[in-house]
Amino acid sequence: MKSISSWKLFDAQPSEYQDDVLPPWIRPRLSLEASRSIGPEQYVYIDSAVIGHDMLMTGYGASGQGAGVLVSFGFTAENVQYAALSVLERVR
Repeated sequence: MKSISSWKLFDAQPSEYQDDVLPPWIRPRLSLEASRSIGPEQYVYIDSAVIGHDMLMTGYGASGQGAGVLVSFGFTAENVQYAALSVLERVR
């Protein structure tokens, strides 16, 4: 699986590289962003979804083991599965 570790670096790459990472013919996309959900929306389409929580990077008061904090913000296998199935259902 390929990912975009830096939006600025990704945007500076040639279109051939960008198309290799995000093939334009694959429309249903699911972006998982454990920090700010602002940004990934430019790489997904209307029939896609972004899972993100701005509190992880911009808020205060959430502390604990990493896995526990992620679960408290809804980053669970079940929620990811639900989002993925919802995206696929929309494009049928």
